[in-house]
Amino acid sequence: MTSFFAATTLLIAVFYGSSIYQVRAECLGEFQETPSGECTMSPNDGNNKYCPAPAAGKYVCPISKQCIDSVADYPACPGLKGTYLDVSLMLDQRLDFLIANLTLQEKYTQLTNEAPEVLRLGIPAYNWLSDDVHSVRNNHATVFPNGCGLGASFSRQALYTTARTVAIEARGLHAGLVHYGDRGTFNGAGISAYGPSINVVRDPRWGRAQEVYGEDPRLTSLLSHAFVTGYQYGGEQDDKYILVAACCKHLGAYDLENIPEWRMTYNAHVDAVNWGETYSPMFRQCVILSKGQHVMCSYNAVNGVPTCGSKDMLTTVLRDKWGFEGFVVSDYDAMANILETFHYTDTMAEAVALSVTAGCDQEGGGTTAIDEIPQAIAQGLMTVEDVNLAFRRIFRTRIMLGMFDPPMDVAYNYINNKTVEGDANLELARTIAQETMTLLRNRGNTLPLNPDTLKGIAVIGPQAIDPSLLTGNYANYPDKGCRTILEGLRVGLGESVASNCTQYENVGYDIDKNVTSVMVGSVAECGFMCDLDDQCNFWTFLQPDYVSVWGYVCRLMQNVTSTTNADGMISGECIANKNKNSRVHNANGCESVACTDSSGFEDALNLVLDMYLRNELSAIVITLGLSQDQETEERDRTNIELPGYQNALVN
Repeated sequence: MTSFFAATTLLIAVFYGSSIYQVRAECLGEFQETPSGECTMSPNDGNNKYCPAPAAGKYVCPISKQCIDSVADYPACPGLKGTYLDVSLMLDQRLDFLIANLTLQEKYTQLTNEAPEVLRLGIPAYNWLSDDVHSVRNNHATVFPNGCGLGASFSRQALYTTARTVAIEARGLHAGLVHYGDRGTFNGAGISAYGPSINVVRDPRWGRAQEVYGEDPRLTSLLSHAFVTGYQYGGEQDDKYILVAACCKHLGAYDLENIPEWRMTYNAHVDAVNWGETYSPMFRQCVILSKGQHVMCSYNAVNGVPTCGSKDMLTTVLRDKWGFEGFVVSDYDAMANILETFHYTDTMAEAVALSVTAGCDQEGGGTTAIDEIPQAIAQGLMTVEDVNLAFRRIFRTRIMLGMFDPPMDVAYNYINNKTVEGDANLELARTIAQETMTLLRNRGNTLPLNPDTLKGIAVIGPQAIDPSLLTGNYANYPDKGCRTILEGLRVGLGESVASNCTQYENVGYDIDKNVTSVMVGSVAECGFMCDLDDQCNFWTFLQPDYVSVWGYVCRLMQNVTSTTNADGMISGECIANKNKNSRVHNANGCESVACTDSSGFEDALNLVLDMYLRNELSAIVITLGLSQDQETEERDRTNIELPGYQNALVN
């Protein structure tokens, strides 16, 4: 580990020893608790099938199915010797056992995100899909700044610390899910992360520019090395296990979504100079120096060949030149797209054969392509040895994660979900967020504002009250820690921000006008957002049927025409003049970040004039910018201007 990580590494050892590695009564590692209480690798081994009642705390040996009294007795399980579960064997010997003892079907069905269990050998199911790029893509996780923010910090230490913390939370959340029998059919359940995103920005209108570290290959290489190191080696057992398996994505030359062409059909023309100087340095460093466990091939083609079917890229460069030992996963359905969008082959059997023999080991997404492996073998397009090689590469990572070792020997198994989203992690996220910010100009030393002499602040713009903008993309809305700009200003002035609203069950509102929708984490937060907003008198919290990846939809309304009966809907009314004693007042100006019209400008202007005439105005804070509705995955921008009428709002 390089020297600039040394101080953090020392702190890790102390922190782990005192609070993270706590022995717990729950089932350890990949063992889950069944309804009858025993710990098993599969729910099919529970319900007193092998352990007579009372079975609580007992373990079922993976292969022999013998019941043992506790995890401490695991090394005495019959049937471990000479198998993939035998830790005295070399890594390749353990993989040899699996390849020799699994059927072709059992092997090729592992080459996908949702890998099924193999009950007879005690291999548990596992979901590889975890888009953990700046947070665990799961509920109850701490959210760190998005990639562009982390890049703006220019701090390898910030990247390392972010990745290490996310990795620890991933371990804790995974442990809790597995213990209670939920191995996850959803994004964010595993300990293999589809991150970091290490492409470079070639056009600021790119919808995923927010996700990456910037336009400089050198900076991106240094920061991605810090991130991968934090993910994989941010714990004490660097010599034996990895904390989380990092994935460097998206190889290669991927930097557009739908403009000027759809990414699923786009062919990037890249010469040797651009490849060597711009598009490859980050991936070369990820493989050679960082030892990333897997690489994701991108949706696009490069010089006429879909990247997930390019032997030149995935074998000649990645493995033969750079010495990559991990596995390659396709972006979601990109393996199938070799046929379905590029029409590069005539059949799906040809597509999967091309991809696997080129060096792509796992189909990200569904199983459309890998389901055709038997047919491809029968047609002589690929061989069983091709499947064996892909399987070997994937299971190498599972062994390095400690999934098949004695559960009490893997210290990371003692990380539990009590370590997730705690106050220390929230404070760390806040500190790193501060490092990402840039003050472009401070004319006349206006900042910082003096709270002792400040008369009042007018806050203009819908971004000031929308907490969903704070999470960025690829992060679920956290349980706590998100504070809007409006709330932050009031708290900074020492004002109370306690909610004071009346709540109604099974009630909705007929909407008149001036409706703002924000994302929140709970009913209480929906009422709280309305209470903060000077222009909100009514609110409606939309139940889980309306949930999005950023949270629950909360509608904030100034006026309503009538109430309606709405089963399961929760609405509320906030007290008029609720913020009359506050020094901070707001007007949205625009109905949303898109700012499609200027109908709210008059309210914003009246607020400023009113505060000025009453000698209550010291500063105007205008919040401008973008949201996921303007740019995101699958959506590029057509220009670099502020959306809609936002420019006019300033002028």
